[in-house]
Amino acid sequence: MPTSANRLREMLYGSRIATLIEAHNTLSALVAQEAGFDAIWLSSLTMSCAYGVRDSNELTVEHILDNIEYITERVHIPVLLDADTGYGGFNQFRRLVRRLCVRKVGGVCIEDKVFPKTNSFINPTSQKLISIDEFCGKIRAGCDTRTDDLIIVARTEALVIGSGLDEALLRGRAYSDAGADALLVHSRASSFDEIAAFMKEWDRNIPIICVPTTYADTPINVIQEARISAVIWANHLLRASLLAMQQTACYILEQGNAHGLENQLVPLNELWRLQNVEELQSAEHRYVTSSKLETILLYLPSPPIVDFYTSPLTSSDVITRWNKQLKSFGESEICNINTSTRASLNDQHVLCLDKNSIVQIQSILARIASSTNAFVILTTATALEDYLINLIYSYHCEALILVNATQSPEKIPSSWCVHCTNSSGLGVVDTPKQLLKIGHEVSYECTHGMWTGIMSFRGHGIKALYEELTRLSSNTNQLIEINELINSLVRHVEINVVYVNGGWEFAQ
Repeated sequence: MPTSANRLREMLYGSRIATLIEAHNTLSALVAQEAGFDAIWLSSLTMSCAYGVRDSNELTVEHILDNIEYITERVHIPVLLDADTGYGGFNQFRRLVRRLCVRKVGGVCIEDKVFPKTNSFINPTSQKLISIDEFCGKIRAGCDTRTDDLIIVARTEALVIGSGLDEALLRGRAYSDAGADALLVHSRASSFDEIAAFMKEWDRNIPIICVPTTYADTPINVIQEARISAVIWANHLLRASLLAMQQTACYILEQGNAHGLENQLVPLNELWRLQNVEELQSAEHRYVTSSKLETILLYLPSPPIVDFYTSPLTSSDVITRWNKQLKSFGESEICNINTSTRASLNDQHVLCLDKNSIVQIQSILARIASSTNAFVILTTATALEDYLINLIYSYHCEALILVNATQSPEKIPSSWCVHCTNSSGLGVVDTPKQLLKIGHEVSYECTHGMWTGIMSFRGHGIKALYEELTRLSSNTNQLIEINELINSLVRHVEINVVYVNGGWEFAQ
């Protein structure tokens, strides 16, 4: 299998221009990879900014190498490290090269400024370059030290500091002759003209890389037509995320809550996807066999909920699907509970349990109420996405209710309206929230989301569910509304609210 360095070399010498974008940590590197960029520019500027230090070699080599290890563990596209001046002289650079080879980095880029460096756009005309001979010595030291095909990119700042085209060409040719695999020619000009002029005079065979920070309106096809081999968008992901963070922080402080931000935020399950949480949970189910639970799923067929995708499934189909989904979580029993509906005060249908279904549930709960490994899922959904099942199992609370906070209150059927504590923390997983009330008695002003039809119970929560079902059924021979049962439970067990943004289906 080609190494990261091999793949980076193929990109630089390929017929198509290679695209690189800045990353400063693993999350931004994953975003770059999923967007389709060919490689990652691990930027000195944005890494320093992410740590809150200046782009003047204040960030230590150890921090940078730690960052690289996390990134290369999760990202498979090549990483080109922006290593400033090589963090010192030739000896420091060759030590860096050895450590990058161990970590299977694709390439390293060093520039010809003095150490410690200053960012290219801070007082550029007052900056100094080291001699051509000294920089060529660094390049040769790196090439002699590498133990694999690590790409060594030489970067000249001659145009940035105002030394002119001839100096840039002189340095570029010398760096190529010293063994550099590619040359990055930087410019602070507002147009591509300066780089285009360089390319007209360029007479060596190594690839040329450019960074269109200040000439951002230049189309990539124009850059490629000038024989540029790779283009780097060197700081854009950090700048974009910083603006989003500043705007979000100001909005929350001004509004006193986060309501209205839902469409501007990724759902929490997107964070878990990027963190690869599903792999860990799958591994836990494979290796931590002692924690297997006895799962009882109580399926309550429900009429379709407005605005949600429905699937035309029979009860048998639903049970088959649930058995398949719960297979990796240990022993499971799927119980189809017969339900009824009746009209509420506003003529909306309310899900109810009749006498037979109550007895059926009571017998199941009585059998497992004292078990420490029992886990009960109550659901009207016909299926859940895997991340939701993993989410339900990951919470070790006595009772849990999944709530969708993305629906506006006026669109939620009144029997599915939820009122909870800490409403200012809607959608924030670290803000504890407990259910206070559910159903048509909740006004739209007090509605904090829509019940998804999904709950889970453990330990005392199972016992409380059994006792409340028994108490309610002993006081009436009529139907028991699910909402009534849940509201009764609130007085005896803390029901934790967890917000989700989809991932379930209902039957027609």
